[in-house]
Amino acid sequence: MNIAGGIDLGGTKIEAQRFDHNWDIGEKRRIDTPKTYPELLSTMAMLISWLKGSDAALPIGVAAAGLLNPTTGASIAANLPSHGQKFHRDLEAECNAALTLTNDCRAFVQAEARFGSGSQTGCMLGIVLGTGVGGAIAINGCLVNNGHGQSGEFGHLPMPAETVAQHKLPLLICGCGRKGCYETLASGPGLERLASHLLGRKISAHRLIFEKKAQPDLEKIWQIWCSVNAQLLHALILTIDPHIIVLGGGLSTIEGLIPALEKHLARLQWDGLPIPVIKKLRAVKRQRPWGPLIRRGKGRKMSELPREFIARYTAGGAVGIASVCSAHPEILINRLHFLIFTFAQVLAPKVIKRSAAVIKTTALALARAKVHWALPAYSFEGADD
Repeated sequence: MNIAGGIDLGGTKIEAQRFDHNWDIGEKRRIDTPKTYPELLSTMAMLISWLKGSDAALPIGVAAAGLLNPTTGASIAANLPSHGQKFHRDLEAECNAALTLTNDCRAFVQAEARFGSGSQTGCMLGIVLGTGVGGAIAINGCLVNNGHGQSGEFGHLPMPAETVAQHKLPLLICGCGRKGCYETLASGPGLERLASHLLGRKISAHRLIFEKKAQPDLEKIWQIWCSVNAQLLHALILTIDPHIIVLGGGLSTIEGLIPALEKHLARLQWDGLPIPVIKKLRAVKRQRPWGPLIRRGKGRKMSELPREFIARYTAGGAVGIASVCSAHPEILINRLHFLIFTFAQVLAPKVIKRSAAVIKTTALALARAKVHWALPAYSFEGADD
């Protein structure tokens, strides 16, 4: 039984989730964030309708990037089409329902302070690294949110002149209208801007992260990006002196990010003073309705597995293989990789031939992989793991 629904509205994607009585995730849907305001409203209304299902009274919370002007009710969002619009009022009118709307970074820190990596006494700093950069502060498990709700907009602090001069960084115009904000270079798009400026060519953040170990010039860009983020963390450490820093957002999952930040922070910190513990957000356990059927290490007949399980895991695996092969076609020259790819294309569909939806989803994944290389860009119903 679901007790609530939640929507994470970011500049790149929207994710809707249902929660059970243990606050475990039951079902979820993820789609790209629309580019226009009318499309955003209709998409949000569609997701809210899906979350409620047959329970019209199910409480829904929306965590969205940006702020609301407390006087006018207008949205202030650098990375969303809702900027300047009375988003909360319009969304409630579109859905004909009361909704709770809060800043996504504050929601993340509140959840981590109560249930996750920051659930302890003391001061916790939460930072979200994604399309933008933001966060919040919690003390003894309580979110600090005084004044007019402006706290936590860390990405709009200005970068120090020393950092800009040391790495010859560009001063770019931010979505907020100012120039030289941390968010312009410390975010995911900022990593791509940094590479474009220093290398003179465009490269996606996904590809840079994937190939940086093999290419020294990409590794240098990565280290500069980590240095910029460490400078931001150091400024916040000097301001609030947190016991723990919890990282969220898509970029927080990058392998080696925390050690790199710790290395750069150690260089900035005064001699003899420790740096706070840095952790990733604690993963929320996702409910598996077919869990009793799947026992690792013990074979099961395909006929015993639910169709949903087959669809999600087979399509998800096919998307991964197709994405890698489309991004790096040279690996097909290798015979071993060719055999693996052939198995995924030819044999796997035969094993799951009883599920037409799987074959359709897999074919769609392979077709899209020819024009897209980043796996996170994919969003398939029934293949969201």
